[in-house]
Amino acid sequence: MPKFLFILFLLPLSLFARDIPLDPDTPLVLSLSHNTPTRIAFDNQRIVDLFVYPKEGANVFLHPSGFLMVLPASGSPLFLTLIGENGTIQDLQLDFTDQQPALIRLCTLTKE
Repeated sequence: MPKFLFILFLLPLSLFARDIPLDPDTPLVLSLSHNTPTRIAFDNQRIVDLFVYPKEGANVFLHPSGFLMVLPASGSPLFLTLIGENGTIQDLQLDFTDQQPALIRLCTLTKE
């Protein structure tokens, strides 16, 4: 494949990533694509554990590299608690809508 075509293929992957600031004190409400898998990751650590409710609301897989894959199984909201290897905890409410898939990066805000 020519180098030009390869770059054009990878460009949309970075355009569709969404950086969301972590807020351990507040559940984050996120909208995800209802018909394709979505990858969720912490920006600086691996996800090592999670809680899912309701379990039948989606297929959720924790990859050994530390990111999460979510494939919706129903249209109802899904509630997750993610735990990172450094002790970061984030609660999420996932709503499934008709939108383009995007990588979700949960980012730590730096204090100035």
